Parts: sequence; structure tokens; C-alpha cells
Amino acid sequence: MDYYKLLQLAREPFANTPDPDMFYPANQHAHCLQKLEVAVRLRRGLCVVSGEVGTGKTTVCRYLYRYLSGDDLFCTHLVLDPCFENSSDFAARLNQELNGREASLGCSSQCQHKEQIQEFILRLGEEEGRIVTLIIDEGQKLSEDCLEFLRELLNFETNEHKLLQIIIFAQDEFLDILKQMPNLQDRVALHYRLEPLSRKDTTSFILHRIQASSTDPSRPPAVTFSLAARRLIYKMTRGYPRRIIHLGHNILLTLVMLERTRITRKVVHRAADSVSSREIPRRSSRPLALAAGTVAVLLALGLLYQAGHLEQAKSRWLAFIASHYDAGDPPSQDSSRYRAPVSPAPDSSPDQQDRPVPAYSLTAKNSPDNDSQPVSTLDASADRDTLGKVTVISRESLWTLADAVYGRGSVAAVQQVAEANPWLTNPDIIHAGQQITLPVISLKSPSSKQQVWIRLAWARDLDQAYQQAYNAGLDSFRVLALNDAQAGFAFWVVHRESFDDPSSARQVLDSKSSSLIQEAEIVSLEDFDRTWKLAGLE
Repeated sequence: MDYYKLLQLAREPFANTPDPDMFYPANQHAHCLQKLEVAVRLRRGLCVVSGEVGTGKTTVCRYLYRYLSGDDLFCTHLVLDPCFENSSDFAARLNQELNGREASLGCSSQCQHKEQIQEFILRLGEEEGRIVTLIIDEGQKLSEDCLEFLRELLNFETNEHKLLQIIIFAQDEFLDILKQMPNLQDRVALHYRLEPLSRKDTTSFILHRIQASSTDPSRPPAVTFSLAARRLIYKMTRGYPRRIIHLGHNILLTLVMLERTRITRKVVHRAADSVSSREIPRRSSRPLALAAGTVAVLLALGLLYQAGHLEQAKSRWLAFIASHYDAGDPPSQDSSRYRAPVSPAPDSSPDQQDRPVPAYSLTAKNSPDNDSQPVSTLDASADRDTLGKVTVISRESLWTLADAVYGRGSVAAVQQVAEANPWLTNPDIIHAGQQITLPVISLKSPSSKQQVWIRLAWARDLDQAYQQAYNAGLDSFRVLALNDAQAGFAFWVVHRESFDDPSSARQVLDSKSSSLIQEAEIVSLEDFDRTWKLAGLE
């Protein structure tokens, strides 16, 4: 049995891998992502994110990659370990990443690789209007030759903007390399340095991971922390996420061995004994002895028994404790076009845990007959502002919900969904049972490539269609919201790929072996006596 299940956890909360699902949007990390998104959308060219070892650069890198990859505007590629012997190998790797292995093998020189890369960037950037983005992790491993090759690619630009966007995540030593290359350093449009977390963010970081790993994220977790334990964890880790994760893992193991669920200073000290001394500083007996001696002297002098001093000490401690339980100001609402993919997280103190919500049970589908005309008789108004409400089935985010309903989880979509649900505090976490209102973002006539769909089912309301798409698997299916001026809205559950003719759809349908998709049908919008418009970001 996995140890974390004994603590009512569904997964390992302190795994030492950069899992984007466990990303905690601390203030500085959220601001970093916001600045990077703005720079990339404005096509500024080169961005650098630096920081000491263990400050969370790789986790931010993976989160950014997943976020940009979910937006069709971006063509995003990731290089995890740029350790190449020379720039020719680096050019070949980039060419393979962009154009494929076969195209890369057809090149015999670095110049040929460079030409193919530039042709790819030009085709996507100018002809298709997309933003080609290259994200590089462990950038301190790049040699000067490889950096020079990147500089040459950055020269590929139009009169208005750079055609290739490069984001490098690297340790601080990378800045020394840049100083030796002023012609590249001058091209850095944005430099953001990640620092260790504050004491407040350290506590929220831990609570966020435990809450996100809970078997029931809508309820307070079984594992709790004393205030003294939180202060000690920060003192030992100094806010470095990697150290927090290593210590947090050992703390949970210690809880299991002690058969407890509350974390105290004693538990933290015991857990720290199993962590490398280079990461977690050990407690010293000398300061404790000095403190004990000092208290003994004060007691002997009778200073601690004076009423005035006792009252002052009591007041100071009460003020100190209260300051650590302040709710804090909620994150500001950014109404600008370039909203960050995450918002700075509010404090995760016990007083701020989400209130329990009623458990959600799936209802019977009760789908209308597919042979009948797909018209919503419940919501026929074409002038309404919302598509309806969706009841969240499991813990997810607004990004995945927007992707399932609008076809793409973009910043604009999430911002409008958040505005329609002002009670939400964090778009990255929504819990089972919560009801989310989905606004009508846009109504557009389908393009030639959006005329034919593989339809699994359809429903009379949004929530029912979402349930069916969720049960079918949101990785392959989604909700397609259609509107006709006379009939109103209809909600189809469709395969994510659309087509311009039935034969192309048939080829895809025949290639699928799933018994579920074999129940689907090929439907053309032109077959209906309706003027359909698609509601979303198609």
C-alpha cells in the first residue's frame, strides 16, 4: 500500500519531479509567467529566466510549455537538456524538433539545417500567423557556439517583430556567459530572476500540494501543521522549493511511522535527520544551551515575574501569531488583454480552506435520440449571454474546462469564464461539485474545415453534454456548442478533429478501434435546415 494513502492522500504530494499539475502559483512565479506570456505574444525575441539551484525554474518551464501548447496560436517546442558538443549537433536537433527526423537527416551541413529552420519559421510565422516558440531548460549547459547559433536565428525577423521566440531557463552562472557575449546580451528582451519563496509562500506551497493530493480536494486535508512547524520548515529550507519537497516527503513518512496526522516541530526535526545536511541545516545544541542559560539567569533575577514584562510579552506574542493568520488581500483582477495563465495564489491558511461542497454524482445521460433534430427546446434564446452551467465532476482547472467547451483553453477564454464566476479565486483549481457558468464568448460561422464532425451524442443542455464528453474522455472528445437564430443552442459531443468533407471523417472514424467511437456518426452542418454558428474559439 502506498504510504500517502494512509494520510488520506490520492497521490504523492512531494514527488521530486516537475509536475505541472502540482504547480503552486506563488506571487513571483505568477508574475514571471505573466511577463513571459506578454513578451512572447508581442514577439519580443529572447527571454531569460535565471535563479539558484532548486528555486523552481524547471517546474515553471514545464508549466509554461503546457500552457502555450494548449493554444493553437503558438507552435511551441521544448529542449530539456541542451548539452551538445558543437553548434552543428545543436542545429540538427532543432531542425529535427521543428521539421522532423527525416528532414534533419537530409541535411549535410549546419547551413542547410539553418535554412530549413528558417523556412519552417517563415511558413508558420508569416503564412499561418502563428508564434513559433522555443523553450530551453538547463540553459547554462549551452556552449558559446550554440548561443551564437541562437543569436543568428534571432536575426530572422520582419520589420515589425521577431519570427522566433526563445525562452531560456538557466542557473545564475548563465548570466556570466551572457556577459562575455554582448551581442547576444543586448538581445535579451526580458530577464526575470526567481528567488526562494517567502515564509508565507512556503506555507502555502506545502498546503497547496497536500490539498491538491487529497482524496477529496473539496474538504480540508487530514494532515495539519502547527504554526511552530511551519516556521521551522521555512527556517530549515529558506524557501527553496526543492528543499521543501525533500523535507516535506520525509515529514509525511515520519507521520506514517508515528501514526499521526499533525505536524509539529518535533516531527519536523525528526524528518530533517533523513535529509542531506547540505540541503537542510541541522539544529545546534549550542544555541539551545545558551538560550536555556539565559532563561535561567533571567529567572534567577526575577525579571520574568514582573507583571509589566509579562503583559508586554503576551501582547507581542499575540500580535505575532495574529499576523501569521491574516487572510491577506485577494489577488488583483487583471482586466488587460494579456492576463497571466495563473493568478498569484492567496494564502492557504486553515481559515481559507474551501468549504465542503456536496458530493457530485453522475446522473443518467437521458440523451435525445440522435435521429431527431438537434435543437435545444430548453434554451432557445439566441440573445442570451451564457451557454449554461457545468457541474465540475473532478478536480481540474478553468483551462481544461474551457478547452472542453470552447475547443481551446486560451487566456481570453479563461479570463471571461473567471469574470462570469467572480467567486472563484484560483483558475488553476476548481473542485468537484462546483457549478461554473460558461459565457458565450463568440458566435462565428464555421469555416470550410468545420463543416463535418464525428458526433458521439448531443444533449439539450450544456451540463448534460459535458458529462457525456467527460465520460467519453476529454482527450479525444469535447463539447461543440452551436447556435441558430431561430432554434437557439444545441450541444454536440464530438471528436476533437473537424473536417471539410465526409470522406476525410470516414477515414479517421474507420481508423479508430475504440468501441465507443464506433458508435459515433458523421454529421455535416450543411445537412441541416439551419444557419449554424459555432460558440467558442474555433
